[in-house]
Amino acid sequence: MIQYIGVVHGDAATGYGITFPDLPGCHSVGDTIDTLRMNAIEAIELFLDGEEVERFPARDKAAITAGLSGADRGATLLAIPLAIGAH
Repeated sequence: MIQYIGVVHGDAATGYGITFPDLPGCHSVGDTIDTLRMNAIEAIELFLDGEEVERFPARDKAAITAGLSGADRGATLLAIPLAIGAH
């Protein structure tokens, strides 16, 4: 199963946002982590719709963490699965 690692921003008081270093321009938001997760799945599916998934290889958490800088270095990372059957 392919899982894209997202960088989570925000908190319970302000809501959450997520960006995907392996999917430039793909992002989503949610009031809760559960909502964020569901919205992130949809965002990835929409981002990859009509694209060859192989063009966007998913790196593991260690690789994503190594590439983070500034405030993102302490951010929470969230693995979001891509349903293989969807593409």
